[in-house]
Amino acid sequence: MSQDETKPTNWRIVPVKPTRQMGLAGRFAEAQGKGCEGIYEAMLAVSPQVPQGTIPSRLVAAPAEVMAALNRMCTPLDETYLKGITAQEDAKCMALIRDYILSVCTQSQ
Repeated sequence: MSQDETKPTNWRIVPVKPTRQMGLAGRFAEAQGKGCEGIYEAMLAVSPQVPQGTIPSRLVAAPAEVMAALNRMCTPLDETYLKGITAQEDAKCMALIRDYILSVCTQSQ
């Protein structure tokens, strides 16, 4: 992902299934000869807003050690093998990620 793609202003929450209006907008864009990106943009333009109170008003960034563990777990296996990283270290990363996710879920209930 590019740096622009990770900015919060470039993200939007949309319904799991497109609404009728989104489907119509997508078909209209397709009929105009637009490609996937144009169809997607047309559908986003008419997607409903997220109802108030549905998501937290304040999103919290994950701690640096959790982000480091996530990044490590996303490293291709051939690269980790070449750098001598062990399964035991991978297990520590997964435990750290699990504990963080569980603590965040418990706090929000």
